[in-house]
Amino acid sequence: MRAVTSFEMKNIERIAIDDIGIPSLVLMENAAENAVCEIEKHIMNLSEKPYVVIFSGKGNNGGDGLVIYRKLLNKKIDCDLFFLGEEEKASNECKKQIDILNKLNLKINYIKDKNDLIICTKKVKKSNITVDALIGTGLKSELNDFMASITNIINENSKYVIAIDCPTGLNSDNGKAMKNTVKANKTVTFHMPKRGLFLNDAPEYAGCVSVKDISIPYSIKGENTSDCFLFDSDLFEKFKPKRKQNSHKNTFGKVVIIAGSKNMPGALAISSLSAYKTGCGLVEACTVPKACEVLNNIVPEAVTSRVKEKDGMICIDSIEEIKKSVKNADSVVIGPGIGRSIDVTNAVRKIISIVKCPLIIDADGLNAVSEDLDMLKTINTKCVITPHIGEMSRLTGIDKDDIKNNMIDIAFEFSKKYNLITHLKSARSVTVSPEGNIFINTTGNSAAAKGGSGDCLTGIIAALAAQKTDVFYSAAMGAYIFGKAVQKASEELGQYSVTAANIANSISFVMKDKR
Repeated sequence: MRAVTSFEMKNIERIAIDDIGIPSLVLMENAAENAVCEIEKHIMNLSEKPYVVIFSGKGNNGGDGLVIYRKLLNKKIDCDLFFLGEEEKASNECKKQIDILNKLNLKINYIKDKNDLIICTKKVKKSNITVDALIGTGLKSELNDFMASITNIINENSKYVIAIDCPTGLNSDNGKAMKNTVKANKTVTFHMPKRGLFLNDAPEYAGCVSVKDISIPYSIKGENTSDCFLFDSDLFEKFKPKRKQNSHKNTFGKVVIIAGSKNMPGALAISSLSAYKTGCGLVEACTVPKACEVLNNIVPEAVTSRVKEKDGMICIDSIEEIKKSVKNADSVVIGPGIGRSIDVTNAVRKIISIVKCPLIIDADGLNAVSEDLDMLKTINTKCVITPHIGEMSRLTGIDKDDIKNNMIDIAFEFSKKYNLITHLKSARSVTVSPEGNIFINTTGNSAAAKGGSGDCLTGIIAALAAQKTDVFYSAAMGAYIFGKAVQKASEELGQYSVTAANIANSISFVMKDKR
């Protein structure tokens, strides 16, 4: 499913209304009808009489709220409407909805001063459901003090919040939450998902996101619409490697993992286990002797190639053994747990220049690259880098907060400059190709915030690439599988207690055949 910016959505709506001829009020009625259906779903679970409080602003999002109010009253559902803003400054569609309510003698409570806020608070405390239709996708700046007072009332007193199109205070393009952003339990958005509902701070504020059709033709793309999509279950089933029955281990590819060190042997084990769980035929680990010992105990199926070391880490003297292993590889990983030193950086520089199959650079591999970005120009194959925000900051010199607020744009610029695929990790990750193709991942939860999780993801991506999955899709699908495995492990153990090994073992449930 394509994900759009607020500008792209406005352009699509303009074409639907002005060029195709679909009346804007019809779209508003359709949006409100879908929102009412979601409200009714929650009402069905209530053990008490429903009472809904709706907050509407003066834009088209507020107009949606006005129609929701009318439709709820028509269904004999008890509700109150609070309108913020000057009626004469309302959008044309919003003014039309106010006029309809006035002709029906339906009460509109206007919020103008602190006394009105006291009334709002009492009503919200009494309600089962609060509907946020204050701003939607139109946020341009921090909330003013009076608007913040209202959002605080919603956050502090609501039992259940449904946001219309986008929670007030959340940037619908990049997911940045302003101070006092509404925390929704559910966000009902229309036609296409908005990027910002899945990025940055969004998981804390958007809740469950429901995308609803409002009769805009999906054939309308609009000018300059980006190729940004959510990676979902349908794409997973489409691109998941197929298992041929007449096969052997070489059928499903060999992953060579250059990882681990004397002090961090576990990274290699987690990557190797994850690669096997994702379906590759063989894992060969190129590592120092200490890491070999740990790997043999945890993943006995892995083939080990002991390399020469310096201070317990790989070095230039490791290269000859590594050359032999990568020569027949179907994908190569370099980085998890290899440590940091001048010798490691020199080894990484040499290794990435000799790999001919899909290459995944992660963790300390990226730290080595950040010492000399020119080494990326020596890569002669398709490459995926998997930085988290801190690593991306080291690679680019850009402040971490700026990266969080511009993940897609920064990842794209880096991908384009160095002709590689950037999988930028955060609470929600993005995968970006040098051509500007974008996938946003929506799976996972806070259980992934543990040491070793990135090693798990890297093993998954490498296994998919070794099974001849397109490298870009390997990165995007790898994030989806990883997130699903995190969710599965959390169901069993809770988000506090999940480890990277638990996530790796849960990959089996994600990859399991559907019969």
